[in-house]
Amino acid sequence: MATHADVLSFRATFVGLDNLSVGTIASSINTASVLIGDGSNWPKQTDYVEARMQLAAHIATLTQMYYANATIDGTGMSDLYVSSIKFGERTIAFGRRTYPMTNVGDDAMLQLTMHGQLFLMLRNRNIIPIMIV
Repeated sequence: MATHADVLSFRATFVGLDNLSVGTIASSINTASVLIGDGSNWPKQTDYVEARMQLAAHIATLTQMYYANATIDGTGMSDLYVSSIKFGERTIAFGRRTYPMTNVGDDAMLQLTMHGQLFLMLRNRNIIPIMIV
């Protein structure tokens, strides 16, 4: 679980996320820890520590995006796309897109932030995929 040192390290590393509360940071670190484990399967422990913090920053950034969208237009992340445009008497409607996070376990959601992409690079460098034949 997140320690006080983890929260201080997070704040020092991710200065762009300095407006987050201690609770939000700790929650993001705890979630990242649950998702990637204790690091015993990572050959490079320094990469594990960095990957854990990058994943926590990714989770915190998605949380910020969700609340920003909810504040601006009341939708949260449920509808990030324009559904229709109206000008004068004409209306143009668009089909609904699916959000990349609909496939649980898919890495597509990690592509949404720079921190998620850095996590993927660190994970790919340390975790060797198993090929099933």
